[in-house]
Amino acid sequence: MNLPKLAIAALVYGGCGAVIGWATATIAPTPYINGVYRDQTAKYLVIGAVGGLIGGASLELVRQLKEEQDRRDG
Repeated sequence: MNLPKLAIAALVYGGCGAVIGWATATIAPTPYINGVYRDQTAKYLVIGAVGGLIGGASLELVRQLKEEQDRRDG
C-alpha cells in the first residue's frame, strides 16, 4: 500500500470538496436570518472538505487494492 499516494489523493479531493462547498454556500445562500443559519459558508466548506477527503481516500484505496489483486492473480 502506497500511503503517500493515498494521502495526496485524499488532500486533492478534500481541496476539491472544499471548493464545491464554498461554491454551494456562495451560489445558494440561505434566506433565513436566525443565528443557526448565519455564516453557512464555513460549515459548507468544512463539510465539503471532509466529504472530499473521505471520498478521495476511499477511491485511491480501492484503486490500490485492485492493482494489488491484479498483480497477485496474474
